[in-house]
Formats: sequence, structure tokens, C-alpha cells
Amino acid sequence: MLLPRPPAPCVVCCVRADRVYVSAVVWTGGDRGEQALCVGCQRLWRSDGHTRCWECRKQQTTEPPTPAAALDPLAQIGENATQLMNALPAHSHHRAPLLNQLSQHIPSSTAATLLGASASYVRECKRQDVAASDLLQQHYPHGVHRQRLAPERQTDLCEYIATSCPTKSGESSVTYHQYTTDALLYSAYRQFTSTPVSFNTFHRVKQWMRVRRAGRYLGQFDCSKCVALKKLAHKPVANFTAEEEQEYRKCQKHQQTSFLNASIIS
Repeated sequence: MLLPRPPAPCVVCCVRADRVYVSAVVWTGGDRGEQALCVGCQRLWRSDGHTRCWECRKQQTTEPPTPAAALDPLAQIGENATQLMNALPAHSHHRAPLLNQLSQHIPSSTAATLLGASASYVRECKRQDVAASDLLQQHYPHGVHRQRLAPERQTDLCEYIATSCPTKSGESSVTYHQYTTDALLYSAYRQFTSTPVSFNTFHRVKQWMRVRRAGRYLGQFDCSKCVALKKLAHKPVANFTAEEEQEYRKCQKHQQTSFLNASIIS
């Protein structure tokens, strides 16, 4: 009769003289339910598919992570400066002043490797005087904005707009009204001055002066002939239609005759 095979022992004790030798059959993550040797504490435990026992895994999750070794502040500043120089655009105007300051008391070849430049360019930057650069100097006081348009040109432009877009009589405040299109108004402005500004600047100044489009209301005491003359005066004569040319002659005659009736003039 065949007897069932006994389960394989996990520990075999061998007694030799006065010593005891313990040999273990070790499974590293064997089948579930079998005994295995923990790789953490080197103890036998009933395996559940992991290489570490439950106590070692619990201790590993509860232990705070080991903080990384903190760098020296000066070394960290140097590393940050290296990253900053490598991140600058190729033609940045701040590169030369920064190279002049960061490469002091450092060999040019070493500074070139750390700061992302050639050794010859580092030597050239060392010889430059960067005391007047915008990196070290404040060219304008705080709160002052740069004026891109000369005061004389701005004054001429404002006077032209105020003349070409007159106010209506009877208004409580000074409001400029535009009687023609922007293109015709700007075209007349180019003929008015020898140094005209761009159309974008012209339109921006016109908006700053709050020029409004003129409607059908002529004002309490405005004359229709005078308003028509102001409207046609800033349009090139070559662009007049037949009706506009006839109206322009009537308005001119009306102005010469001191506001007499010009309806009979043809």
C-alpha cells in the first residue's frame, strides 16, 4: 500500500557535535500559501505573492522619505546662473553684460563651458564697459513713459484734427465731429504737412481727441453751406463728382458773399 508523500519541510535541522546547522528551502515569491524568505528582514513567512512580508511593507510605507542632500547656496546660485545663460535667446542684448559680470575671476575657457558661449566671446565681454547698459542703469525715472512722437508733430496733428472736425454750435462741451471718411481725412492731412505720421498713429490720436461721426443735426446756428464747405475742403478736388463740384462752387460763393443766399448761383 502506497502512503501519501509528506509535504516538503521548509527547515531541516542537522545536529553535528556541538553545532546546529539550519538549512532552509527558500522561495522568493512562490505560490500563495507556501513559506518564503522575506528579502527585507530575512524571516520566513507565508507568501502572498510579494517578496517582502507584511511588516516590512508596512514599515516601508510609513517611513518618511530620506531628504535629498541640500546643495550649497553658492553652488545652487551657480547652477541657476548656468541655466539662465543657456535659456537666453541667441541675440539677447543682456548676454554681454551678464557674461561680463559672471565670468569675473574665472578662466575664459571654464566660463565659456559653464555659461554657454565661446571663449573668445567671453574674453571680448570681459574687456567691455557695461556700466552704462540697461541691465545696470535706469535710463528713465520711475513712472515716466517714453514719448514716441515729437511734440511739434503731435501739436500739428491735433491742430489739423481740431480744424478739420469742428464743433457744433450750442454744445455744452467741446466735441469734435468728423464730416468725412478716415481715408479722405488722412489723405488731406498728408497734403497739409511735410512730415505726416502713419495712419495708425493718426487714428489713435483722433480717438484720443474723442472725435465723433457727424450726424444729420447741424447745430442750433450752423449753416448748411458752411458745413458742406468744411466737409468738401478736405477732399481732393480731383475726386469730386459733378454734384460735389457744383456744391463746392456754391459754398465758396456763399462764403465770399457773407452768408447771402447762394441757391441761385449755378
